[in-house]
Amino acid sequence: MIRGKDNKAVVASNIMYIVGQYPRFLKAHWKFLKTVVNKLFEFMHETHEGRCPNGRKTETIGVQDMACDTFIIIARCCKRNMSVLQQDDHEPFIDEIIRNLDKITNDLSPSQIHTFYEACGLIVGHVPSSSSQARMLASLMAAPNNAWDAIVAQARDDPGILTHTDTIKMLGSVLKTNVAVCVSVGAGFLPQLSRIYLDMLALYRSSSQLISNTIASDGPIATRTPRVRGLRTIKKEVLKLVEAYITHADDLDQVNNVLIPPLLEAVLVDYNQNLPEARDHEVLDTMTAIIRKLGVSPMI
Repeated sequence: MIRGKDNKAVVASNIMYIVGQYPRFLKAHWKFLKTVVNKLFEFMHETHEGRCPNGRKTETIGVQDMACDTFIIIARCCKRNMSVLQQDDHEPFIDEIIRNLDKITNDLSPSQIHTFYEACGLIVGHVPSSSSQARMLASLMAAPNNAWDAIVAQARDDPGILTHTDTIKMLGSVLKTNVAVCVSVGAGFLPQLSRIYLDMLALYRSSSQLISNTIASDGPIATRTPRVRGLRTIKKEVLKLVEAYITHADDLDQVNNVLIPPLLEAVLVDYNQNLPEARDHEVLDTMTAIIRKLGVSPMI
């Protein structure tokens, strides 16, 4: 009944907040849950930033932010409902979401897209059949994988492409998407990790070499440049992805025998040979996580 986009943004955001607080009701009423989620997808196209008085100050309310945040809250609480076939439906709801993913997310910012992917990963990770889970994971990661494959193929022909700002941003975003999904899917992320693993480590080494060359020629101040910061983001996201998977892994022999040897060669040799200014403390964090997970083993 009220007028003005600012007011409507406040109302929409509050509705989204309220529906996210009652998971038991959502679980018990499937059609209502599905309607709520589809309404959230509509709100994800609302680019208006509403202004809401809050005490003595006025805050900006991003309807898209609220929609993404509410979706992941509902995904955590109702992941089972959206991962299995419901009565009167012809497919699990997550299949429909993944099929329309590009259409749903085309107005979202990169950080909002990462939240959306993490929410979808929560649902995919709860799919009871491992084969169905692998199929859904491959479908979910299709767009990031296409972007990844294109850049990797170009980099093989022209390594200089890794110096382009747009390429660095795209790689960082794709890796962040992988991290978000890995955190939510857990051990079931292995097929996706295996798909990109060796190329990812090669990218880590190439990025590190570019950083070292830049620091050697321009001095320590080069670490503050956008290009070097972007390349370091790529390295850090690679380490985050490895750490996220190993933390959730259940097949430790596979981790120890297949994943760890090329990782240590790529990361520790690079860390040892790097200039001090080019070393990332995340390497030590990742190694600590590996030792905690695997314990004492011949490989470690």
